[in-house]
Amino acid sequence: MATPAVTSGRGATSSTIREKKARTLHTALDTLEEAKLVYLPGTPGRRGRHEGFSLLDESGWQRGGDPLPYAVPSKNEDCFTLPVGFVTGGWLHVLEDSEITLLLMVACRRGTLTAVGDDPDIAPGEVAIPADTRLRHYGIHRDPFSTARKTLEWFGLLGVREIDRHEDGRAEDAGIRLHRLSLLHDGFESPALEAVRETIDHQLGA
Repeated sequence: MATPAVTSGRGATSSTIREKKARTLHTALDTLEEAKLVYLPGTPGRRGRHEGFSLLDESGWQRGGDPLPYAVPSKNEDCFTLPVGFVTGGWLHVLEDSEITLLLMVACRRGTLTAVGDDPDIAPGEVAIPADTRLRHYGIHRDPFSTARKTLEWFGLLGVREIDRHEDGRAEDAGIRLHRLSLLHDGFESPALEAVRETIDHQLGA
């Protein structure tokens, strides 16, 4: 476990790096238990409570029934991936839930049209997802989508290609054309906190 912790105190009040790492791990496991993502067999407040924990299904809390145990996906199971920098670059910790949801939607690609009306102009790596599909299958409403799309574009994580739009964003001839969205893998390689600070400074100075 990577940590900037250092040994502190003396004698009976000393706290070693190993002890601090253990406390950090225990706190994380307590948080995951509250979210129903791990099962802790020990009694709360008792020593060894965090020993032998087991992972639960990532769907988390369920309205009824016992939590499901986590199972490693099989090789044939349908899945999708995000750029590794989403985690290693720290983006997981700085993005809003709506922004992460939008990234997951683009990465998942389900509901993508191969053609919009008479216009099949969708390049490799791009998605074009209708509003009703976005809302029904991903739970992303129009306003959160518009805000998250623009923010992710500023951060350099999301490519947005607008179709038949005026400079002010209005559709040409009142036509409804979908934005083409794509993940910008290089953007995820930038340290998230530094990139967010630079983006905010730039937007405030604009």
